[in-house]
Amino acid sequence: MTIGVWNVRGMNALKKKQALQEIITETRLDVAMFNETRLTEPCIFQDLFSHQTLAIKRGGCASFANTHLHRKVKALGNYLLWTRIPMGCE
Repeated sequence: MTIGVWNVRGMNALKKKQALQEIITETRLDVAMFNETRLTEPCIFQDLFSHQTLAIKRGGCASFANTHLHRKVKALGNYLLWTRIPMGCE
């Protein structure tokens, strides 16, 4: 399993989103996590499921995972995301 974590200092710009998509694709990351995203609208990367917080003033974070690592569970009329990431230490 490959995991990437970055402090991106904003990822609203199209060029930055494209560069991050390229890195995720080339390195075949299973999980990508970004801090300080400052997202003003949801970000979608191809073939990845994500959870994101949108920035009201600053900050925000986003995590992306391959679809084989998660499952959705419907509770109280909403879909919740449950992610189990095997880390090799059980």
